[in-house]
Amino acid sequence: MDKKVPKTEIFTCSHCGNKTDHKQLLFHSQKVMLGVSPYGDKVEADNYILVFECPTCTGITVKSLFSEEIDDPNEVDMDYVTTLYPSQKKFPENMPKTIVKIYQESVRVKRISPVSFSLLIRKGLEALCEDQKATGNSLKDKLKVIVKKMELPSKFVEMIDSIRLLGNKSAHDLDYSITNEQADSLDYFFTAIIEYVYVAPNKIAEIQKSLA
Repeated sequence: MDKKVPKTEIFTCSHCGNKTDHKQLLFHSQKVMLGVSPYGDKVEADNYILVFECPTCTGITVKSLFSEEIDDPNEVDMDYVTTLYPSQKKFPENMPKTIVKIYQESVRVKRISPVSFSLLIRKGLEALCEDQKATGNSLKDKLKVIVKKMELPSKFVEMIDSIRLLGNKSAHDLDYSITNEQADSLDYFFTAIIEYVYVAPNKIAEIQKSLA
């Protein structure tokens, strides 16, 4: 990739969710050793580190790709290039795509509209209840089923209730606003719940299998 072109790249900003023309602030090339060939020769590749600024939210994005990944320097789809910053959450394969989609949508508006973020996170809880086949007349009732079924610790119950209550407040009180700090807490709570419900059982099963 010629570091002189292009000076801008179109991709979706991980901070604000807008697909726009990002300004390239930095291009850095480094040699990375990939291994040793059968003949004892070092196998190296050029690794490119690129830093971009979003014109919409001024958020900084750092991406990385190897020279072998590039066929045409002018035809690189930056949406599929590895993002080093901001860090991207990875979800397990058994995670319902509906929940993943809702969460990804929520983080895109997290800094633009914390209220919208809280509403989407609450929607994520509803998707969780649907996936776990929790029944009830209200989200509160369904969550009680989840708590009992998963034997969730008391702190997780408080986390779930915080998401539900803030989501309700955002939906029904037009004057209510949510701070960035509260949004970060909701993000942490929701991720912790997802880890407990979907990730932890898989990891426990893997360890038990290796010990068998």
